[in-house]
Amino acid sequence: MKQGSIYQKPFSDWHKKKAVINRRDRVHFNEREIWWTSVGVNVGYEIDGKGEYFARPVLVLKKVSTEKFIGLQITS
Repeated sequence: MKQGSIYQKPFSDWHKKKAVINRRDRVHFNEREIWWTSVGVNVGYEIDGKGEYFARPVLVLKKVSTEKFIGLQITS
């Protein structure tokens, strides 16, 4: 969404979608796998997700727990 020369990030769209994403079943992942992950809309100049689910491919670098990992986004 552009208004004049200022880009307006779709925060309200992301907030609605993340409520739906949070209700999904948990997945099982391992280190060195690549997953399409919802990264959302971020503040400032950080890379945002794209498409309906604000997703990007992410490489799982380190599994921290059964529900958390340290990942590296592999696209710009």
